[in-house]
Order: sequence, then C-alpha cells, then structure tokens
Amino acid sequence: MCKKIFLLLLVSSSFIHLLVAQQHKDSLRANKRSYISLGLGISRGVGKFGLSESVSQRDGFALTGLNMQLERVVFGSHNAGFGLTAGRFTNALDGDMYVSGFSGKPKISDAKPWRTLYLMTGPYITIPTRYIDIDFKCVGGFLFVKRPSFTLTYPDQSHSDYTSSSSQASFGLNMGSNIRLKMSDKAQFKIGIDYITSTANIKDDNSSFKQKLNVFNVSWGFVFLMN
Repeated sequence: MCKKIFLLLLVSSSFIHLLVAQQHKDSLRANKRSYISLGLGISRGVGKFGLSESVSQRDGFALTGLNMQLERVVFGSHNAGFGLTAGRFTNALDGDMYVSGFSGKPKISDAKPWRTLYLMTGPYITIPTRYIDIDFKCVGGFLFVKRPSFTLTYPDQSHSDYTSSSSQASFGLNMGSNIRLKMSDKAQFKIGIDYITSTANIKDDNSSFKQKLNVFNVSWGFVFLMN
C-alpha cells in the first residue's frame, strides 16, 4: 500500500513538475516574441532644420510632411532585444519664406519637399504589461537626403531652376518609443514616436554643404507578432 502511494505521489509530482516547466517555457516564449511592424504618420522639422529665417545660415525651412516606417525586432530576453528599422519621410519646403530674402522678389513654384530614406539598427528595451507593451530604442545607421528642387520666376519672366541634390549617405541616430496596444495573440496596434537627428551631406552641381537635420515623427500602425 505504501509503495502504491509512493509511486502515485512520484508520478503526480513528476506530472506537476513537467506542467509547471512547460508553463514557464511558454511564458518565456510569450515574453520573447519578435515582431514586424508597419506605420504611417507625420514628420515635423525641428531645431535648425525647422527654422525659416536665413538661407545663408542653412536653415532648413522644413514644414510638416509624411513618414512611413518598417521595423523588425527580435527579443532575446524578457526585456531586451535588437531591431532593424527602415523608413522614409518628407518635409515640405516653406517656399514663401525661403525666397523672401532673395533680391528681385522672385516667385517660387514646382517646389518638391525634403526627401529622406534611412536604414538603422540597434538595441530595444521593452516593458511588457497586461494590456500594452512599451518599447524604447536607440538605433543608428545611414540616411540618404535629397534637398528640395524648385523654380524661381522673376518679374521680368526670367526663370531659374534649382534641381534636387543627389542622395548622399550620412550617419544618423533615432531615439524613440513604441506603445503597442494588444489586440489579439498575433496583432497589436502601435503608436510610434521617433526623434531623428543627423548632419546630412548635401551635394549638387553647384555646391556642397552640410545640413543639420532634426525631425520629430509620429506614426500609427500595426504590429504582427512572430514565434
């Protein structure tokens, strides 16, 4: 009788141990889930890039534009991971302010926005909760910036065309955060906030210079959970 009780206790304890171990494993897996996210939103030039005062001082005359972003993040532990982010943002040119300092009082037309592509990688820290996950990131990489092109028309009807620059690779940093609201086991809704900074190398047929670039991007989108 004692042997049967002992065997029953042994089998029961083994079963409970396996069940707890599996639940612990599942919990770890759930907390280490990687994801892919897509986001769309607005981009706003800030700092010197957002100033509209002086062409000679390399103000950016950058206004609000659009941004899009793709992220791939893999978590190696409960709170830490590594991510790759790629995206594009545009910032409209404040054309009237840009030409206000030109002699001859030209009018600006056919103005294209600032256009920037980027690819960055770096660490992610996440704080998981019951209903939301909060990510913090500091990633670095390359930006490819093209300045605006436009046409100036003077009172005598003469024209001057300013072509956009070629894309020059520049190093940049992105410090940001994602707030991920849980929708299901496989999907989340994301609100992304990013501050991107760089000193862009600008070069065209007539000149080359460095442009301070700072933008504040806010995006909304969806997260697709992996694993």
